[in-house]
Amino acid sequence: MSTIVNVSTDRTIAEALLTVATASTDATKFLSGAGTYLALDSLHVAQNVTALTPGTTVAWDAAVTVAATLTPGQDETLNVSNVTAGRLYALAITTSGTTSRTLTFGTNFVTTGTLATGVTSGKRFTVLFVGVGSALWEVARTTAM
Repeated sequence: MSTIVNVSTDRTIAEALLTVATASTDATKFLSGAGTYLALDSLHVAQNVTALTPGTTVAWDAAVTVAATLTPGQDETLNVSNVTAGRLYALAITTSGTTSRTLTFGTNFVTTGTLATGVTSGKRFTVLFVGVGSALWEVARTTAM
């Protein structure tokens, strides 16, 4: 049986997914109506969150983790490999310092564009993706929180 998550106006899909996720293994590919309700049989997220190593080019091996964090130290390009179609993935980006960093989504990403971190330290962005073929397609993004 699926768990139904009501994604209210003050919570993003990514936050709702991370709230419900435990030691599950896979995600149901179902988004109903206008995107208000998401049905989950299980989700492979919260048990294995990996901190990605900042650098000019950042590699995310999606076979290792579906939930990653990144604190950019300069303008960076993020590439992903080993995507599983139909699986949900989450990326949390935390700002540091007072210089805005630009995160470019490179190889195997389909996104709405780059992400600029802004100049306030300690802000967090969350980006949610779904695996489509060998690529991660962006399905939700928060602003600096």
